[in-house]
Amino acid sequence: MCFAFSYDITWGTDFPYSGVFLDQNSKYFAKDWNEIEISMWGAVRTGCITIDLDDRTIVHETNCSSHKEWKP
Repeated sequence: MCFAFSYDITWGTDFPYSGVFLDQNSKYFAKDWNEIEISMWGAVRTGCITIDLDDRTIVHETNCSSHKEWKP
């Protein structure tokens, strides 16, 4: 089992975040957690993202650059 997330900004940054953020190789995978919260903010060229497991931040990126879309 794994969790991935991808988003794109129309007329802006191409896929500022795109990929697997939690899988069996993650140090948080086997921990007890109940909730995934994904927060996005910024503007057209300054996309930002934070991904939390309960109250623990596992991804925090600001002013993200463009990426290719992750596909399984």
